[in-house]
Amino acid sequence: MRPELRIRRLSPSWNSDEGRAFCSGLQAFCAGLPAETVIEGRRNHLFRIHIDVAGRQEIVIKRFAVPHPLGRLLNTLRSSKALRSFDIAVRLLDLGVSTPEPLAAVETWKGLRTGAFYCCRWHTHWSRARELRADFDPRAEHATWALGVFIGHLHNLGVLHRDLSGGNVLVGGDPSTPLGVTFSLIDLNRIRFTSVGRRMGIANLAVLGHFHYTAQLLDGYCRERRLSPSWTCSRYETMLGVRRLRDTIWSGTRPLRRTLGL
Repeated sequence: MRPELRIRRLSPSWNSDEGRAFCSGLQAFCAGLPAETVIEGRRNHLFRIHIDVAGRQEIVIKRFAVPHPLGRLLNTLRSSKALRSFDIAVRLLDLGVSTPEPLAAVETWKGLRTGAFYCCRWHTHWSRARELRADFDPRAEHATWALGVFIGHLHNLGVLHRDLSGGNVLVGGDPSTPLGVTFSLIDLNRIRFTSVGRRMGIANLAVLGHFHYTAQLLDGYCRERRLSPSWTCSRYETMLGVRRLRDTIWSGTRPLRRTLGL
């Protein structure tokens, strides 16, 4: 039985015969892409390509795979990662939080859902927040402070990125903004919208890991959330220790989670 592709979401610009035709052929299209278009190829595959849909544009296609039958059953009981990514992106943009423009969410079914595709526009001229850990970067001190302000702003909005790694926050220079730096979120499917208390917020901030300018990160976060610097610093150090323990457990269970597509 050949997999069935179901188009679950389309942006207004892609809601056309041309856009639907492209999405309906996504599985075969990605299978034929050359290796140089792959920008990540571990658990999920990310492809960066130029296409002619609603005009010439550069996009990213993220292919989510669920290879194990038990994983397929578990994932069929909830929304696909592609669908969650699209809906979360729309909500973030409504809140004024930058993220690459969502274009499409497509699922593959073969009795159960076997995988999904998420398409979004490619962000140009952005770097990753993890690059701010280098002490030789002249931008790092101010940008790390601005990152703390940004994360604090997210938490004030009730946005909790549960995979808040340095690779999932993009950094761009923007002289027109009050901070002179702007940020954008990617890898959205584990974001939750909830009330973010003090302790939850610090635990989430610790997911970013250690920065050379950690003091500036915490100062920016405290400024935005109106927290005591001494309490925040103490709590942050505690949560870094907890994070290291969780990372050890997370790494040990990675093979099982990947098998189940979780």
